[in-house]
Amino acid sequence: MMPRTTTQSHAVIAALLAFPATGLAADNFAFTVTPAASTVSYDVTASAPFSGTMQGDTTATPATRTKTGSFSIFPPFVNCGTFGPTQNDPLNISGAISGGGSGDNIRPTGSFTLSIDTVAFTATVRDLSLNLLGGATASVDAGLSNFRYPSFCAVNPSCAVPFLVPISLTLGTLDITAITGQQSGGPASGTLTAAVGGGFDFSIPATIAVSTTASFNDAPFPIDPQPLPIVFTGRIVIVGNTATATSNLNLNLAPPDTTTPATFPPTPLTTPSGSAICAGLNLILALTLNSTHFEVATTSSLSAAGTRLRCPCDWNQSGNVSLQDIFDFLAAYFGGNADYNGVSGTTVQDVFDFLGCYFSRPFPC
Repeated sequence: MMPRTTTQSHAVIAALLAFPATGLAADNFAFTVTPAASTVSYDVTASAPFSGTMQGDTTATPATRTKTGSFSIFPPFVNCGTFGPTQNDPLNISGAISGGGSGDNIRPTGSFTLSIDTVAFTATVRDLSLNLLGGATASVDAGLSNFRYPSFCAVNPSCAVPFLVPISLTLGTLDITAITGQQSGGPASGTLTAAVGGGFDFSIPATIAVSTTASFNDAPFPIDPQPLPIVFTGRIVIVGNTATATSNLNLNLAPPDTTTPATFPPTPLTTPSGSAICAGLNLILALTLNSTHFEVATTSSLSAAGTRLRCPCDWNQSGNVSLQDIFDFLAAYFGGNADYNGVSGTTVQDVFDFLGCYFSRPFPC
C-alpha cells in the first residue's frame, strides 16, 4: 500500500516548490548511424623499418637450407663452399615493410547525442562514438622494400645469390580491422544556424581519440592511439519526436611513429619468379620492427536516425520542467499512478526520485 502521511507530503511539496522552475534549454536527440545510408573511403600508407634474419624453411617442400657465402668480384661471384648435411644458417637482413592502398564503400557504425538550442542558436554533441570501418577490413598490399641481405647460398633449389642492390619483394597484406573514434573532453559546443529548405546546420569543434587496429600477415602491427581535433558539421531535420542528421567528416590520422620494437612471429616467404633472389626458395623471416609509421585519410558521409530524449521530470511532456510538472506528478501520486522509477508500483520512493531529478536536472533536462 502507498504511504501518504501528511508530514511527508507537506515536506515533499515544500521542497519541490522551493526550487525555481526552469524550461529545458535545448532539444536533445540520441542518434544512431545508419550504415546502409553512410559511406567511408580511405587512403592508407604505412612503413616499418626492420632488422632480423632469413633462414631456409626445412619444413617446406622443397626443404630449403641456407648458408652465408663469400663475395668475389670474379665469376661465379659467390663462393659457397660445402654445405653440411643439416647446415641451415640464419642470414642477417634489414629493410622495411611498406604498404599502401585505398578503398571505398565502407559502411561505418556509431552513435552520438546532439542538443540544439534554437533560441541561443548553439549545438552540443556528446558521446560521439564511431567505427569508421563498421566491422569491415581495409586491406592494402604490403611487402619488403630496401631489402638488404648478405651474399648467400641455398640448396633445394641450389643457387648462389650475391649481394648487389637492395630489392623489393611482395610479402602479404596489411589488414586494418578497426578505426574507432571516441569523443574526449566531455560535451563540445558550437554554432547552430537555420538551414535553407528547413532544418538546422551545426558546426561543433571537438576532440576524438582515434584508435587503429591493424595486422600484417596476421601479426599485430602496432599503431599508437592519437587525439585528433575535428569539426563535427552537418544538418539536423526534426519531424515530431524523431530527427535525421547528416554529416561529412574527414579525418587525417598520422599518429607519432611507434618506436618500441615489436617482434614478429616467423613469417614464411617463397621467392617469386623473376626476383633478384633465386625463384622458389622457401625461407623463414624472423623480423623485429624498429618503428612503425602510419597515415590514413578517411572521408565519411554519415547519415543517422535520432529519437528525442525526454527529461524524466518533465512529467507532462510539455518540453519544459516547470511547476506544472510538480502539480501533475503529485496528482498522479495521490491517485496511485506515479510509478516514476518503474519499481514496485507507486511508492514514496517515486517522489524522492522525482525530487532528485527536479533538483539536479540531469541530462537531458
